[in-house]
Amino acid sequence: MTVEELIARFRVLANDKVEPFFWSDDDVLAWLNDALQEAVVCGRLLHRFDATVPVLAGQSVFRLPERVFEVDCVVLECAGQRVGLPLLSPELAREQRDDDVCAVLTDTEVLLRPAADMDGTLWVSGYRLPAVLVDEDDVPEIFEFHHVHLLDWVLHKAFSVPDAEVFDPQRSALAEMEFTRYFGLRPDSDLRRITREDVPHSVVPFWV
Repeated sequence: MTVEELIARFRVLANDKVEPFFWSDDDVLAWLNDALQEAVVCGRLLHRFDATVPVLAGQSVFRLPERVFEVDCVVLECAGQRVGLPLLSPELAREQRDDDVCAVLTDTEVLLRPAADMDGTLWVSGYRLPAVLVDEDDVPEIFEFHHVHLLDWVLHKAFSVPDAEVFDPQRSALAEMEFTRYFGLRPDSDLRRITREDVPHSVVPFWV
């Protein structure tokens, strides 16, 4: 569905079909972009496999590729050889030996330990944010079946506006609940650390 079609569907659902509208097209578009970003993060809907970052000998800090919010694989390629690097949080990295080879993830960067000893390429794969919707003929990047469910977030935001004519906290809450039911719960800021599958786990014995 295009932006124009989604806005028209919203106006039907919100019973806002007669001008002057309660909510402007610009407001609805802004909420659509919020909805799309929320959906992509909650449902991890967009994955990028081919992000590459040039590596120079002696370099250890690299900016994450544009719009990537969760990394699930880092591969270092040097002299034709590719090596998959363990992904560690800064907390766990402090427990490793100085000569252990790994990639440390921060909120915006990838840190190589140790630094690269020759030029090469860093291959990064992970989940990314969507492109922003701007024009009325733009189409959300996610699968078309999901498009109509974005409107639950738009309805949630629209009916939460503190205006006497449109404010409806109950309808806002129900729309947000439906959005969450479909796309999943929103992760917190520890997303990379608590969901990373390749962080080694340890069991600490105790006596009862």
